[in-house]
Amino acid sequence: MCAAALANIEVMLEERIPDNALKVGKVLLQRLQDLARKFELIGEVRGKGLMIGVELVKNRKTKEPAVEQTVKVRDEMRKRGILIGKGGTSRSVLRIQPPLIMTEEQANKVIDAFDASLRSVG
Repeated sequence: MCAAALANIEVMLEERIPDNALKVGKVLLQRLQDLARKFELIGEVRGKGLMIGVELVKNRKTKEPAVEQTVKVRDEMRKRGILIGKGGTSRSVLRIQPPLIMTEEQANKVIDAFDASLRSVG
C-alpha cells in the first residue's frame, strides 16, 4: 500500500496538482469575496486552496445564520448542475470542495452559477 500511495503523490507532484489547487482556489476566493461585497447574505468567505466555505447570514452584525437561504442557494446550484455541500454548526455554511484538477474556467462557471443562485434567492 505504501508504494501505491507514494506513486500517487509522485504523480500529483509531477502534474503540479497542489499548485493548481492553490492557484484556482485564489480565483475562487477572490470572486467569492467580490460577491460578498455585492450580497448582504454572505457573512464570511473563508478557505484555503480548493476547500472553501461561504457562510450565509440574515444580518452581518448579529451573524444570525440564514439556514433557509442556505438550503435554497444549494438547491439553486444543483439546478445549475453544480453540487456543493452544507455544514457548520448552524448548517448555514455552503461548502465548495471541487476536484483538485479544477481549471480557472470551471471555477469561473461555478462562481457565475453561485451569483445567479444568490440573485434568485434574494
